[in-house]
Amino acid sequence: MSDAPTQTFPDGAKVKIKPLNLVGKIAGFAHVGCNGQMRVLVDRPHGQGVLRQHFDEDDLELVRE
Repeated sequence: MSDAPTQTFPDGAKVKIKPLNLVGKIAGFAHVGCNGQMRVLVDRPHGQGVLRQHFDEDDLELVRE
């Protein structure tokens, strides 16, 4: 269940993950948990590959290039 990107976080945009102090890339949006809370999916480098995690919008900050 993926929703369209928002104006705040466009699909593919670079973001800083504040709690982890890391940079990742927006991978989409999903409703998570039994209450269907909207979360942002972020791909971030992890070891030899990429890890996809979900975060609350408040934990993310758009990186301006």
